[in-house]
Amino acid sequence: MITLAEDKLQRKEFISDLFNIFDNFGNYDDGGLTIAINGKYGSGKSTLLNFIIEENNNENKYHIVKYDAWQNNIFDNPLIPILYSLNSLNKNSNKIKECAKNVIKSLPKIIVNTLSNIHGVDLSALVTNENIFDDYKKYTEIIDKYKNNLADFCKEKKIILLIDELDRCLPQYQIKVLETLYNIFNIPNLILVIALDKSQLEHSIKQIFGNQENTSGYLSKFIQYEIDLPENKSNKYLQSLLAFNCKYPEIKEICATMFDKANIAIRSSLQIVKELNLICNEKRENGQPVNYIYWYPLFVCLVLIIKSQNRDIYKKYFYEDLPNQNLPILPLEQTKYYDFLSDIKHSPIENIIKYFISPNMNFGFVIYFINYFHTASHITMESLTLYTGYDEERIKAILKDWDFQLWNRHEFNTTLSKIRVFK
Repeated sequence: MITLAEDKLQRKEFISDLFNIFDNFGNYDDGGLTIAINGKYGSGKSTLLNFIIEENNNENKYHIVKYDAWQNNIFDNPLIPILYSLNSLNKNSNKIKECAKNVIKSLPKIIVNTLSNIHGVDLSALVTNENIFDDYKKYTEIIDKYKNNLADFCKEKKIILLIDELDRCLPQYQIKVLETLYNIFNIPNLILVIALDKSQLEHSIKQIFGNQENTSGYLSKFIQYEIDLPENKSNKYLQSLLAFNCKYPEIKEICATMFDKANIAIRSSLQIVKELNLICNEKRENGQPVNYIYWYPLFVCLVLIIKSQNRDIYKKYFYEDLPNQNLPILPLEQTKYYDFLSDIKHSPIENIIKYFISPNMNFGFVIYFINYFHTASHITMESLTLYTGYDEERIKAILKDWDFQLWNRHEFNTTLSKIRVFK
């Protein structure tokens, strides 16, 4: 487990901002405060929660409790493991522990045996249990006592309850956790920090309640603050990890930007970087590393991203060797490249292709990439100029370039065989 001092994404400032929120807030409409830290899977949410614990260990400002939703979803009712997690509180918490035990003792009769799902009730259990209303009254009294004791405890020092791995749980359990936190732990000076992937959670809500559900309105009931996990530091970090040699140093920046354009989480990006470094780490006969021309690492990086993000597209266009054949002269829109563009439409991969034909992209990599699908010299000049925005002279210069002439179908196949090594 890395420490905050070892963090390459430089999230110290973000942690500092979070602690400022902890310092200044904690009472929202006579209840607690819930902060959602939004980040896609693999973006480092769990690491960030560990940084919060580490920082608090240094300052000892708050009581910090961590609840791993995924690890504890063996319990149908998340209240049990959440109460157990809060039992880790030390100093003057004996009342809380005793109340928690009483809550759990009352659960089997009133909750576990009667609730069949989130909003469904097993009526047969209600009929056979003659004391159901007395049990329910006892349960609510115990819950109120627990909440009062917890509220008194929070007056002395705020509690920060960290909720991790929620987006790994089944949709129904995610909703149970949110509703349990809202109904039981909405207490002044108890701050809930929930690490989640909002888009995934919204999908779960629609899966449970139907597409007509207003997900933003539903989540606003639970969450007062929503903060996106910063990933703007990852570009420089990824650049620093790219270990290949290239004639143009800005190629590493372009590779790192491709991860941004495809919205790839840092965990997946790191895996792709490892594979890219291995492929682009060849040596010459004299033992010196190859100093690649710009198109080679860009092509490898792009195909590795496609393989990681969309296996169907990868298998359709990049898994098989290209046949050696004479291709006819065609407009670009009649080539296989346009089939590829159609298949990636509205996907993150499309953002990378748009990036390569943007006015700010000085390199003519898009011509090399088109050349993979259909020999670029066999594509009408008019269609190439219209698509790329390059003038005719620039395209002719690229097509006549010595490096471009070397990049034939055999070279593409050799490169693909290296990429296929990584499953």
